[in-house]
Amino acid sequence: SPTITLPPAHTFYPYLQRTRHLLTVQARENILKSQSRWKQRYNENRRNPFYRLDDLVYVQVCAGRAKLDARWLGPCTVIQLSGQQNYLVRDNLTGRTDWYHVSQLHPVVERHSY
Repeated sequence: SPTITLPPAHTFYPYLQRTRHLLTVQARENILKSQSRWKQRYNENRRNPFYRLDDLVYVQVCAGRAKLDARWLGPCTVIQLSGQQNYLVRDNLTGRTDWYHVSQLHPVVERHSY
């Protein structure tokens, strides 16, 4: 059977620390590279919605909704923009205002019947 020889303890511990550091750095680089690829794939087909003041939108109903309840509330009006992704929206039926993220909004498309 083969014999295994280990280096002395005073030289092995620094070697172990150095190896652990190199493996940690390599793992961090691999994670960042993987996250970058996932971000690129996600953004390939992503639309970048932007709403102006007084645009009509539907608001997604997240909480307190039963299975057959409406998924979207509205139409609502965009009142104010905060940054690039948050909007202050007023419900046209109740007059209630609240902040919503752009992912919770959907534009109202007017359709004409002929």
